[in-house]
Amino acid sequence: MNSGTHKIQTNPIFFWTANSEKQVVVHQGGTSSGKTYSIIQYLIYEACSKTDLIITVVGQDIPNLKVGAYRDAEKIVYSDPFFASSLINHNRSERSMLFSTGSKIEFTSYSDGIDARSGKRTHSFFNEANGINYEIFEQVSLRTSEKVI
Repeated sequence: MNSGTHKIQTNPIFFWTANSEKQVVVHQGGTSSGKTYSIIQYLIYEACSKTDLIITVVGQDIPNLKVGAYRDAEKIVYSDPFFASSLINHNRSERSMLFSTGSKIEFTSYSDGIDARSGKRTHSFFNEANGINYEIFEQVSLRTSEKVI
């Protein structure tokens, strides 16, 4: 991806997500196909490029998020000077990242559909969605205004 003078290495999943005009974007593929990494990369790029986004990354539980999507996010942000310089607050205990654009990425899980009713967001990403209860997906999706991945 080339944004002015900033270039990042991406794979097709990044572009399929970025260029999709659908509100719900589904990616399927095998283990280690790069889906999570590329989607997190796209979400960080969006957070650094657009103002006041609220991005929620949902996992089946916190331990899985910590060793998967959240770990990828930390690696992506801290290994790229543009992303790292855009990060103004990284709250590890809350698993959230705030960028200079006012955009925020939060990593969370929900116990049930009622728990998932809180908060509105612009983007949501269901990491390993096959492990997430449909009621949770439905409640988060209803409260997502731009893109559900």
